[in-house]
Amino acid sequence: MNIELNEVFQNPYFQQVVFYIIEHILNKAQNSIRKKLSQKSAQEILAEQLLSCLKQAYSDTCNQFNWECNDSTIEEMLNKSNLLSLCEDTKDALTRFLLEVSGAEETGIVDDVVIQFWLGSFMQQLSCKQELYNFINQNCIDTLQPKDVHTDNKTYQEAFAAPLFLEAIINDGKTALLKDVYIPAQYKVDSFEGEKRIDFAKTLNSFFNARDKFTWQQNPAFPIVSNKIFSIMIMGKPGSGKSSFVSYLSTLLPTIANNRPYYIIRLRNMQASQINDDDPIQGLLKYLGIETTKLVNSIVILDGLDEICALYHKTDFHMYLERLLHNLSQIQGLQLVITSRTGYFRVDSAIESFCLILHIENWNNHDLDCWSEKYKRIHPNLRDVIENNNNHLKEEKYSDKKAIFAVPILFYMANARGELLSKHKSICSVYDAVLNEVSDLRHYDESPFRPIEEIFPKPLARQICIEIAFSMFRNGRLSLSDQGDPYLEPDEVDKALLDAMLKCATTIRPLSDEEKKKIKDTYALTFYYNKDKSEFNAVEFAHKTIAEFFTAEKLWEILKTASEDMSETELCGLLAECFGYAPVTADIILFLFERIKMEERSKDYSRIKRALEKHFLNCVLDGNLFSPPKKYTSTVHYIDRISIMMRSVLTLFEYLNCRPPKPNERQREMFNSVIATVSRMSAINYQHQSLLPLALNGFDLSNGDFTDCELSEVHLSGANLTHAVFADANLTDGNLSGCIVDLADFSGANLAGTDFTYIVKGHAADFTEASIQGADFSQSKYYDTSFDYADMRETDMINCVFGKGCHFTETNLHNANLNGTVMNRANIEQAVFYDEENEECEDGTDKIILSHLTLTQTQYDYLSSFAWIELRECKIVNTGKQK
Repeated sequence: MNIELNEVFQNPYFQQVVFYIIEHILNKAQNSIRKKLSQKSAQEILAEQLLSCLKQAYSDTCNQFNWECNDSTIEEMLNKSNLLSLCEDTKDALTRFLLEVSGAEETGIVDDVVIQFWLGSFMQQLSCKQELYNFINQNCIDTLQPKDVHTDNKTYQEAFAAPLFLEAIINDGKTALLKDVYIPAQYKVDSFEGEKRIDFAKTLNSFFNARDKFTWQQNPAFPIVSNKIFSIMIMGKPGSGKSSFVSYLSTLLPTIANNRPYYIIRLRNMQASQINDDDPIQGLLKYLGIETTKLVNSIVILDGLDEICALYHKTDFHMYLERLLHNLSQIQGLQLVITSRTGYFRVDSAIESFCLILHIENWNNHDLDCWSEKYKRIHPNLRDVIENNNNHLKEEKYSDKKAIFAVPILFYMANARGELLSKHKSICSVYDAVLNEVSDLRHYDESPFRPIEEIFPKPLARQICIEIAFSMFRNGRLSLSDQGDPYLEPDEVDKALLDAMLKCATTIRPLSDEEKKKIKDTYALTFYYNKDKSEFNAVEFAHKTIAEFFTAEKLWEILKTASEDMSETELCGLLAECFGYAPVTADIILFLFERIKMEERSKDYSRIKRALEKHFLNCVLDGNLFSPPKKYTSTVHYIDRISIMMRSVLTLFEYLNCRPPKPNERQREMFNSVIATVSRMSAINYQHQSLLPLALNGFDLSNGDFTDCELSEVHLSGANLTHAVFADANLTDGNLSGCIVDLADFSGANLAGTDFTYIVKGHAADFTEASIQGADFSQSKYYDTSFDYADMRETDMINCVFGKGCHFTETNLHNANLNGTVMNRANIEQAVFYDEENEECEDGTDKIILSHLTLTQTQYDYLSSFAWIELRECKIVNTGKQK
């Protein structure tokens, strides 16, 4: 919105910063500054520094808005004497001065974008003048860091000095605080050269000390990403230490920030209305209670992006994130750190253009040793357990177990509970053992811990936690919510307790009100999900992840009731009871998968599998699968539920290794229509969408029309795609290995990162104008297939055979890996092997090496004619000669 010039000077931030600096600081700084700097007067020194800041801010503004920067004019106007006289001059003189600096003479009008940019640049330059900035920070602190701002800074700082969440039950008179055992995480990043570890401490230090957006290539600790990025996104599994890192970072920020304002936001504390604000930044500002200008030259930490993913209702969460990052990147000097669990949204090139994506690695042997030594010193009575667990994971033959259990929270839980990891193969079995009592003294009081069995039997304790967790899922609290806080109302908790008691009715007496209160006050699940007892500084892992584990347990409990002679209607009701309320989270489905693997040889597993294989197709085609549960309480719209149910049940179908049904022609047409409809729902209506991809491995999708469908990350391994049409569809990062693609149409489709390996005979497929960057076509054979005008940059085509009738007219094969590829019968004479966007290599200085190709002499001569292509060890089929 444009504003009149006189409104510029009514902006409170404008007045607080600029007027205060010029009229107040220059008058009061004389004594402190004169002693430190030189024989110049304090006014002269501060004036020179302020002059430099204003000149550079003016120059930056001219560059940003394409104004002509007249150095002679600004030098005349901003000379030292004029600047010093501003303290005594009238407001009109100051107004004339700022009109020139803001570019008003060039544009005739100044809008809020110009003001924000100019002030941001001014504050950025000011931060580099240490003496001036320090004085401002000491005397004008409210303009930089409001004292009553609603941040979670203090909460995280206190959490770093708080007891770990299972310490109360060890009961040996000692308590481990997070700061006592914290081990900085190891991080890796994906690059063109594969995964790389980074020196995170150096990278973080360089990041926060960068004057502008950080150029990662210039950092010797991290010579990978070359574009300028203003944000770091830290991704990790549950319990990998993301929030612990933020707590650790909160203790460093007062030093790292170098007097800059910083804001930590625990995203799950935000209200749904703030998350769904028309402008993502405005939602953050409403939570913080500040104006946009307060974010200038600041550091912002957003913890738990996955926590709000399912609470966002307006459109695709990916679009929300992209817009948030874009808008924040426009705020001068702002630097951003984000944490999130993996699997809740797709990270693509658009996100990577703003963020460096770092992945938290599991602990290595050194990390395990360091943590174990620290924890043994606090709890020497656990020494044997700790050492056994440490040594067990370090043994080479158990390297696969390290991938599961060398996660900070899991390793801690096992040791704190005295549980030996050698007894376990699955994450679920560890949870079963560690959470057998499922208790946690939230306030860490010094009163003796009362074992569960003194209150009520252990089976009931566990069932209570399962029912409460499933109530959270059933009422939409784990996946999506119209409320701001994910708590259960008291009557909902009572209902869950009643369900648990009925489950154990044969052996359990009714609970008294005092016993119910004890449950609500002390259990890891219940204290989080009761509004009166909700404490946001409790360990997050003891909230959502444990709830997700018990939700998966409840889902498995329901599934086990399936019988082989179950009717289709009964099966649909059972599946609706499991998946019909809300989208399952990525971690619920992971826990369920682990539980299914544990039961693979059991009768329950076989019974469920046979029931699904017997009735699945009819359940889909007659629509019964999408019927609401009998006691449907969710706010999810019926249309949204169709996609949720379909994706959830297909995932279960895949996890149970079910055999895809063999439909007749009419059934196949109907099934393909259902799949296309579900995928188009995702493309059109993103509200409450499932986070699961469509799992269709081995299905017969021949002759299906999937034009414009949203099929990102789809599982189609071994599927029959004969005559299927995927024109203009999105199949990014999908798995189509081993598919039958005869006569399939992928023209104009987005196939970036897709797996097309081991295609035995791709006959007459069409990839015309498809986007295939970074896909993998290795070990495949194609005949009579068009790749004309496709973008196949950085595609792996190792040991591929492109036989008779294949053509690559103006196909971009820049940086494609053609090692071992047979192309002698394909038409490649109009293929492009250089970067069309940057036109690099055309001078021959940076050659592209193509090796081990099978070519005709004509093809060899054609490729050799380009100065930027070097052919090595290629086979010429018509002569048999090696070149």
